Amino acid sequence: METSAGMQPMTSDKTLRNSILSPKQTLKFGCWNVRTMNETSRTAQTIKEMKRFKLDILGVSESRWTDSGKYNSGTDIYYSGRTDGRHQEGVAILLSKRASKSVVEWIAIHERIIQIRMKTTSYGHMTVIQCYAPTNDYTDNEKENFYDKLNQIIMDTPKHDVLTIIGDFNTKVGSTNIGSEEVMGKHGLGEINNNGERLVEMCTMNNLVIGGTIFEHKNIHKATWVSPNGKVKNQIDHILINKKWRSSLLDVKVKRGADVYSDHHPIRLKLRKNKCKTPSKIIDCGKLKQPEIQQNFNIELKNRFEVLQLEENEFDINSKWQHMSEICLKTREDILGYMNKERKEWISEKTWALIMERKVLKSKTNQATREQQEVMKDLYNSKEKEVKKNAKADKKAYIDKIAEEAENASKVGDMRKLYNITKQLSGRVNTNSTNIKDKDGQTICKFEKQLER
Repeated sequence: METSAGMQPMTSDKTLRNSILSPKQTLKFGCWNVRTMNETSRTAQTIKEMKRFKLDILGVSESRWTDSGKYNSGTDIYYSGRTDGRHQEGVAILLSKRASKSVVEWIAIHERIIQIRMKTTSYGHMTVIQCYAPTNDYTDNEKENFYDKLNQIIMDTPKHDVLTIIGDFNTKVGSTNIGSEEVMGKHGLGEINNNGERLVEMCTMNNLVIGGTIFEHKNIHKATWVSPNGKVKNQIDHILINKKWRSSLLDVKVKRGADVYSDHHPIRLKLRKNKCKTPSKIIDCGKLKQPEIQQNFNIELKNRFEVLQLEENEFDINSKWQHMSEICLKTREDILGYMNKERKEWISEKTWALIMERKVLKSKTNQATREQQEVMKDLYNSKEKEVKKNAKADKKAYIDKIAEEAENASKVGDMRKLYNITKQLSGRVNTNSTNIKDKDGQTICKFEKQLER
C-alpha cells in the first residue's frame, strides 16, 4: 500500500452545502475493532458493512496497517500505523462520499490515535478522534502515556468543535454511575475496571459523555466484545461526545448483524433525523461478457420483438418507439439485473455467497444456546477459512486476467490500454495525498501551510 500523510484541501462553499450534514440529515458514526484489515478482501467486507448500515464515519481499531496515509478503495480511508514495519495496533477512519467532501484536515498521531476535522453545514466544525487504547495487561506507564497524549489532543481541539472520540478503549465502565452522573448513564454493562476508571476520569476532566451508557438496551445490544468460547461478553468499545451535545444523541447501540469475522461488534451512534435519497441503479452490462448470459439475452430480446411485430399495425410510430424502449429496459432488468456498487470487481459471486453464509452462521451463533454455541462456532470458523481461501484465489485470478489483457494490448499496439492496466497493477498512486514536510522534517497537515511550503 502506498503511504502518505497530509490534509484534504479546503472545500468550496458550494461543496459544503451538499456535504456531510444539513439540518434535516442524520450523522451516523460507527466504531469497530475489525482486526487485520491487511488480510485479503477484509477491507472490501468492512466497506460493504459500512454502507449496509449507512454509516458516514466508521472508526477502525487494530487495523494493523503500517505507516500512515490516505487512499481510496470505494471510500476514503485515513490510517495511522506503526513505523517499524510490524503489523500490530493501527487505527483508521473510513468516510462516506458526502463525509469526504467536508474534510478540512487530518493528523496521524501514532499507531493508536488518528484525528480528522470536518466542516459541517449544521454544527460548524467537527473533530473525530479514533483510538485504540492499551489493554489491562500493559504497564501503568504505557497506559498513562496513552491518556496523557489523548488529553493533550483534546485540549488542543477548538472549544467550539463537536468533539467525538470513538474506538476500542479496552475498558469496562460498568452500570454504576454514582459520582459520575455527568459523564455516564446507568445503562453500562458489567463492573468498572482499572482502565474504566481512567476513562471516566478523562471524561470528567474534558466534559465528555460516554454514549453507550445513556440508552437502555438489552445486554446483547451493549456488549461489543465476545470471547472465543462465547461465554464472556464485555462492553469495551465506546463512543464519547462533548457534554453540550448530549441532547443531540438519538441512539447508541451495538449492531450484532455486521460480520467481517471479528470478535468485536460495531457500535452505531445517531444524531438527528435522516432523510435518505434512493440511490440510482445501473444495469449490470458486464454480464454480457459471459457467453451463456449473452445468448439468453439475445433470445429473450428477439422473442419479445417478434411479439411486437405481430401487433405493429395497431400502433402509430410514437407508440411503437415507446413499446420498443419498454421491451429493451424490461429485458435488461430481467436478464442482466442491476450492479451492486458495494462489491469489489475482483471478488467472485461464489466468495460473496460464502460471506453471506458466514453472516447467517454468525446470526445463528448469536441466537444459539450455550450447548449449541460450540458447534456453531466451529462451523463459523470453518466458513471463514473458505472465505479466505476463495478470496485469495479470486485476487490471483483477477491479477492474472488483467495481466493477460495487458499482454494482448501490447501485441496489438494498444498503448493506452497497456498504460492504464500497468497503472492499475502498480497501485492507486493518484488517490493518495502527497507527504509534504517542513524544514525540520515534520509533516505539514494544514492545507494553507502546504501551499506556503
